[in-house]
Amino acid sequence: MNIELPPKFFNTAGPIQPDIHYNVDSLKRIELDEVLMLIHRGVGDVGFPLKYELRD
Repeated sequence: MNIELPPKFFNTAGPIQPDIHYNVDSLKRIELDEVLMLIHRGVGDVGFPLKYELRD
């Protein structure tokens, strides 16, 4: 038996299901070092150190 799935679409309401929803991996589109530098620059100006951990 061959079940035909409906065409894929972008789901903007909740978690995606890759077999029926288009998706864009947002983490592949950012430079982590640049984001951390911007965070550090913004938080550092208010007088307390930024502490963060990189997790795998």
